[in-house]
Amino acid sequence: MAIGIKRRRLRKTAELNVTTFMNLMVVLIPFLLLNAVFVQLSVFTIQVPESSEHTSRQEEDAEALRLTLTLRQQGYELHAWPSNQHYAFPSMQQDGFQPQALQDTLLQFKKEYPKAEAITLLSEPHIAYEELVATMDLVRAIPQEHGPQTLFPQISIGAAPPVAQEATHGQ
Repeated sequence: MAIGIKRRRLRKTAELNVTTFMNLMVVLIPFLLLNAVFVQLSVFTIQVPESSEHTSRQEEDAEALRLTLTLRQQGYELHAWPSNQHYAFPSMQQDGFQPQALQDTLLQFKKEYPKAEAITLLSEPHIAYEELVATMDLVRAIPQEHGPQTLFPQISIGAAPPVAQEATHGQ
């Protein structure tokens, strides 16, 4: 029996050494926080096109400029009212959309109607999201040396109507 008591006395309780683990955490946590890539989100303020109950107000304000820019696979289509003008900016297939001619036309409208701030963007379903966002940036402002010139910051978006197909005759 004396041997059993001796064994119990010789056993020591094991201690858990956490010092090295704590040192690792002190170094690792700041390193991970400094190198982490945080998600950056941009927020665009857009508006839904107005309903038919607001059309009477638009009819009263017939002198106001109303612009509709349609993004199609073939390029941009710009419609302007009350002058009922139509502009087409074809796309170069390998280069994508060419924004310079569109920006020049929008700048011309902004000079004619300096108080106009609204534009409606209509997009076909297969237009890439990046192209839509780039077009929103394009109609919002033009970058210049002394700061961006604001064009049409109030953007409404919607779905483009289908292209009218020409009727085939003789078949």
